[in-house]
Amino acid sequence: MNPPDDLVRLSDEQLVERCRLSKRDDAAWSELRRRFQQLVRWKVAGLTVSQGWMDFDDYISLVWIRLLEQIERYDPSRGRFRSFLMALTHNLVLDQLRAQRLERFRTTSLSSGTSIVEPRTSGPPVDLLEAVVDEVDRSLEDPRKRLIFGELQAGAKVSEIARRNRLDASFVRRTRHELEGMVIELLDEILPS
Repeated sequence: MNPPDDLVRLSDEQLVERCRLSKRDDAAWSELRRRFQQLVRWKVAGLTVSQGWMDFDDYISLVWIRLLEQIERYDPSRGRFRSFLMALTHNLVLDQLRAQRLERFRTTSLSSGTSIVEPRTSGPPVDLLEAVVDEVDRSLEDPRKRLIFGELQAGAKVSEIARRNRLDASFVRRTRHELEGMVIELLDEILPS
């Protein structure tokens, strides 16, 4: 189905404004998806290339749902819509990947049969992984190491982190090993033997 001619002639910014004014303008939203679908697919593919937890099309659908929910946050004075959409896509996919990793971690059992998520003796249950991650994050004083830690949690590879942040790959590798050691040490302290 071809979009109406008046929509085709609109600039991207005009079309976005029309979508912002009416979330029920199906024709405008269809045209917006048509114009930006390939860009969204490319971004999602780049972030999920080695991840097999969700169907690729599910990520795409979530992006469009999130955009529908948050399009009013777009401010043309702060940048182009394309940049807003790419940031929204990036953040959504990384949030989904983190949630899926955490869910996998939660459902894994230790060899002793103890669940990863242990209740405290008093108060609400504590997610041990989140507690360990928070402790490691708090202990990092070097902002470069904190950046590396965040990107490793998001599933980035050493070479990607080094390239994207203009860091020496050997420094990133050493930091990864140091962080892994910190996490293992904290888990050893927390988990029963």
